[in-house]
Amino acid sequence: MVAAFKEGESNPDAWVPRNPEAWRHGKWNQETPTDLLERHGYVTPNDLYFIRSHAAVPIKPDPKIDEKHTLEICGPFTKKPTTFTLKELKSKFRNVDLWSCLVCSGQRRYY
Repeated sequence: MVAAFKEGESNPDAWVPRNPEAWRHGKWNQETPTDLLERHGYVTPNDLYFIRSHAAVPIKPDPKIDEKHTLEICGPFTKKPTTFTLKELKSKFRNVDLWSCLVCSGQRRYY
């Protein structure tokens, strides 16, 4: 694994839990080694989730983000526009686990 940051360097995403077995390259990218995917049955644990970014990870969120961050639902297919805080979304709706596939194609490297 290539270390993205050396000891003493500023790490903008140090607050995000990361698995030390993941491959880090560049300051903001992380890949999951294939043998770890096989070990987990191809269901990637959150701390091994791949990261592809061309910019810094946002700073650690404000502890009051649950009250500040909102989602507005509106448009021609809604009867009544509604706004929820993140706290309301977390408390008023049940959690649902979904299986999906997400890949980084890296196509821009060819242009």
